[in-house]
Amino acid sequence: MMCMIFELLKVFFISLLTDLDNIIIYLYILKRKPTLYIAMFLCSILAINRTVYISFVHSLNNLPGIDILIGTIILIIAINMSTKQIDFDRQLPSIFKVFGAVILLDLFLSFDGIVLIADISETYLIILIGIACSLLVLFIFSTLIFKLISFFPWIYIIAASFIAFTGVKSILTDVFIIQYVESLNNAVSSIDTNNWLSITVGGIIFINGMRSWIINNKIVRA
Repeated sequence: MMCMIFELLKVFFISLLTDLDNIIIYLYILKRKPTLYIAMFLCSILAINRTVYISFVHSLNNLPGIDILIGTIILIIAINMSTKQIDFDRQLPSIFKVFGAVILLDLFLSFDGIVLIADISETYLIILIGIACSLLVLFIFSTLIFKLISFFPWIYIIAASFIAFTGVKSILTDVFIIQYVESLNNAVSSIDTNNWLSITVGGIIFINGMRSWIINNKIVRA
């Protein structure tokens, strides 16, 4: 039971973090903050769509090299998350006004979250509930969340470090690489190569993210 709760929390928080800068686009398309009932309906549709996308990613799991591909994509996402400045004022052209545009656009905007969640969970009910709840929280508390991230941007960098950790673990479990990892573990029995490399890369992403944040803040103040 505790494992299921932990898995649900991981899906929830990854979905929440990867959608922070997308939610402003959805609100712009809708032209207003939706009512609770509209938000619940929209979140349900988006969660179902994303769960279907994730099931497709899972169907590729047995392909040799797919873990390397997914892990590499996850690492790129982590690097991007740790170094980019979130623009909450980003807007789309006025052509994107209809309700259906949110659903169509979501496939492209949520790609990073889909890849990440596909790597940490294979329980579709948990995925569905976690995504729906995270989207609902973002819609309801969007104004407050944007203010918090503006004051505490390092939260995004910590999340990116965790995501990088997950990406490296994915790469190291691929059939093309796992034999070399096991050989290293046998050669140096006191070290878990998988965890050591994952933690090291996560730490590098964190340091690089903090460095980028400090540099960007110096430029802004100058």
